[in-house]
Amino acid sequence: MSRVRYKQFEQLSFSDIEVFACLPEHPIWSRAAELVDFSFADEVCSHLYSGRGLYPYAPSLKLKLHVVQRYYALSESEMEERVIGDLFIKRFLGLPVSFIGFDHSTLGLDRESNGFRAL
Repeated sequence: MSRVRYKQFEQLSFSDIEVFACLPEHPIWSRAAELVDFSFADEVCSHLYSGRGLYPYAPSLKLKLHVVQRYYALSESEMEERVIGDLFIKRFLGLPVSFIGFDHSTLGLDRESNGFRAL
């Protein structure tokens, strides 16, 4: 079985770290990041991905996205906007401040193809 490589974001810049350091602790996302190691999803879901082709977003990142989306009861397009404008969520997801790359269809297609269902 080939090893899956997930899409990597560039290391956070000094300015990203500075911005995130100025943010106060978020009562939910800071605590969740501290208590839960979401990397388990990368290993658990690795059999769903091929080691060839374009690198997918890591399942741990997708899981975090779905948790945030479910917590706020957001649609895919609302989640896309929230990721673009909410620094607390960007910090929780480990995304650079300037990141605006998610498309609402990424979340919707992921939910359909991988069996994620609303509870």
